[in-house]
Amino acid sequence: MNYVQFGNTGLSVSRLCIGTGTHGWGHRSQQTALGIDGLASLLTHGYDLGVNFWDAADQYGSHPHVAEAMKRVGRDNVVVATKTTAKRGGQIRRDIERFLKELETDILDIVLLHSVS
Repeated sequence: MNYVQFGNTGLSVSRLCIGTGTHGWGHRSQQTALGIDGLASLLTHGYDLGVNFWDAADQYGSHPHVAEAMKRVGRDNVVVATKTTAKRGGQIRRDIERFLKELETDILDIVLLHSVS
Protein backbone atom coordinates (compact mmCIF):
# COMPACT_ATOMS: atom_id res chain seq x y z
CA MET A 1 0.00 0.00 0.00
CA ASN A 2 1.19 3.51 -0.75
CA TYR A 3 0.81 6.22 1.87
CA VAL A 4 0.76 10.00 1.52
CA GLN A 5 0.66 12.95 3.86
CA PHE A 6 -2.84 14.39 4.22
CA GLY A 7 -2.13 18.01 3.33
CA ASN A 8 -0.04 19.63 6.02
CA THR A 9 -1.79 17.82 8.89
CA GLY A 10 1.03 15.38 9.58
CA LEU A 11 -1.41 12.50 9.07
CA SER A 12 -0.11 9.63 6.95
CA VAL A 13 -2.97 8.00 5.06
CA SER A 14 -3.26 5.17 2.58
CA ARG A 15 -4.01 6.29 -0.96
CA LEU A 16 -7.18 4.23 -0.67
CA CYS A 17 -9.90 5.19 1.77
CA ILE A 18 -12.71 2.83 2.76
CA GLY A 19 -16.07 4.59 2.74
CA THR A 20 -19.04 3.52 4.81
CA GLY A 21 -21.85 5.17 2.93
CA THR A 22 -22.47 3.80 -0.55
CA HIS A 23 -25.96 5.04 -1.36
CA GLY A 24 -26.13 6.02 2.30
CA TRP A 25 -28.44 8.54 3.87
CA GLY A 26 -30.93 8.54 6.67
CA HIS A 27 -28.60 6.69 9.06
CA ARG A 28 -28.08 3.66 6.86
CA SER A 29 -26.13 2.55 3.84
CA GLN A 30 -25.23 -0.60 1.98
CA GLN A 31 -22.23 -0.93 4.30
CA THR A 32 -24.16 -0.40 7.55
CA ALA A 33 -26.66 -3.02 6.34
CA LEU A 34 -23.85 -5.51 7.02
CA GLY A 35 -24.38 -4.89 10.74
CA ILE A 36 -21.81 -3.68 13.23
CA ASP A 37 -19.78 -6.90 13.18
CA GLY A 38 -19.95 -7.22 9.39
CA LEU A 39 -18.83 -3.68 8.59
CA ALA A 40 -16.23 -3.73 11.37
CA SER A 41 -14.87 -6.94 9.83
CA LEU A 42 -14.77 -5.30 6.38
CA LEU A 43 -12.87 -2.29 7.77
CA THR A 44 -10.52 -4.59 9.68
CA HIS A 45 -9.85 -6.63 6.54
CA GLY A 46 -9.04 -3.43 4.65
CA TYR A 47 -6.71 -2.42 7.47
CA ASP A 48 -4.98 -5.82 7.27
CA LEU A 49 -4.36 -5.04 3.58
CA GLY A 50 -2.88 -1.63 4.45
CA VAL A 51 -5.88 0.72 4.27
CA ASN A 52 -5.60 2.98 7.31
CA PHE A 53 -8.00 5.72 6.13
CA TRP A 54 -11.70 5.26 6.87
CA ASP A 55 -14.59 7.54 5.92
CA ALA A 56 -17.74 7.74 8.05
CA ALA A 57 -20.65 10.13 8.43
CA ASP A 58 -23.44 10.77 10.87
CA GLN A 59 -25.86 10.51 7.96
CA TYR A 60 -24.72 6.95 7.19
CA GLY A 61 -25.19 5.71 10.75
CA SER A 62 -21.70 4.20 10.58
CA HIS A 63 -20.11 5.60 13.74
CA PRO A 64 -20.83 2.50 15.90
CA HIS A 65 -19.43 0.27 13.15
CA VAL A 66 -16.24 2.32 12.90
CA ALA A 67 -15.93 2.39 16.71
CA GLU A 68 -16.01 -1.40 16.78
CA ALA A 69 -13.40 -1.65 14.02
CA MET A 70 -11.13 0.81 15.86
CA LYS A 71 -11.30 -1.42 18.94
CA ARG A 72 -10.03 -4.29 16.80
CA VAL A 73 -7.10 -2.51 15.12
CA GLY A 74 -6.25 0.18 17.66
CA ARG A 75 -7.41 3.78 17.46
CA ASP A 76 -3.92 5.16 16.86
CA ASN A 77 -3.49 3.00 13.75
CA VAL A 78 -6.22 4.58 11.62
CA VAL A 79 -7.26 7.99 10.35
CA VAL A 80 -11.01 8.55 10.45
CA ALA A 81 -12.91 11.20 8.56
CA THR A 82 -16.52 11.95 9.44
CA LYS A 83 -19.05 14.52 8.33
CA THR A 84 -21.72 16.82 9.66
CA THR A 85 -24.50 18.61 7.84
CA ALA A 86 -24.67 21.33 10.51
CA LYS A 87 -24.33 24.86 9.22
CA ARG A 88 -23.74 26.86 12.42
CA GLY A 89 -20.95 26.76 14.97
CA GLY A 90 -23.06 25.73 17.95
CA GLN A 91 -24.62 22.81 16.11
CA ILE A 92 -21.24 21.76 14.69
CA ARG A 93 -19.83 21.71 18.24
CA ARG A 94 -22.76 19.62 19.48
CA ASP A 95 -22.32 17.20 16.57
CA ILE A 96 -18.61 16.86 17.29
CA GLU A 97 -19.29 16.11 20.95
CA ARG A 98 -21.83 13.45 19.93
CA PHE A 99 -19.50 12.01 17.28
CA LEU A 100 -16.76 11.59 19.89
CA LYS A 101 -19.16 9.52 22.00
CA GLU A 102 -20.50 7.49 19.07
CA LEU A 103 -16.98 6.75 17.80
CA GLU A 104 -15.81 6.04 21.36
CA THR A 105 -12.71 8.18 20.90
CA ASP A 106 -11.24 11.33 22.35
CA ILE A 107 -10.11 12.76 18.99
CA LEU A 108 -11.58 13.25 15.54
CA ASP A 109 -8.95 13.27 12.82
CA ILE A 110 -10.99 14.95 10.08
CA VAL A 111 -14.45 16.53 10.20
CA LEU A 112 -15.96 17.65 6.92
CA LEU A 113 -19.04 19.76 6.33
CA HIS A 114 -21.36 17.47 4.38
CA SER A 115 -23.40 19.45 1.89
CA VAL A 116 -27.00 18.49 1.32
CA SER A 117 -29.41 19.85 -1.24
